[in-house]
Amino acid sequence: MIKKHIALIIILPLFAFTCVSKKMRENFIEVHNRMNKNIYCVPNFNYPDTSLSFTSIEKIMANDSIYYLTAQSSKKLFYMALCKKEFWQKMVTSGTLQIFVFDENVLKKDDWNNIVAEKKYLRRLSFNYDDILKNDCKIVVE
Repeated sequence: MIKKHIALIIILPLFAFTCVSKKMRENFIEVHNRMNKNIYCVPNFNYPDTSLSFTSIEKIMANDSIYYLTAQSSKKLFYMALCKKEFWQKMVTSGTLQIFVFDENVLKKDDWNNIVAEKKYLRRLSFNYDDILKNDCKIVVE
């Protein structure tokens, strides 16, 4: 009898966490990479700052589960519920979200100072909350 109670105490929180994380994931932005190269999509909440001083190559590479997309794939990125108005307003105080798109090969082979100085990103995308909702919380990188 005690074993059943212990098992229930251990398993019950796992189910609760699964439900919460699933509900939260419904509000994540999904990014579609239509390019024929692997990319990193890195959000910047400090629009119109384009200095890339908000991040580093170490942060990007360490968080590849948050930012990385293989060629011709899609994934829910950033692990922030940016499709919820309250969360958007809290995180995107300028009202505009920028997403810097980097070629995987450039990030892995080039020096970060050089990448920043020469603005070696493939794309710089800008979105407001209405743009995100109009696209059903999907961003396409082409």
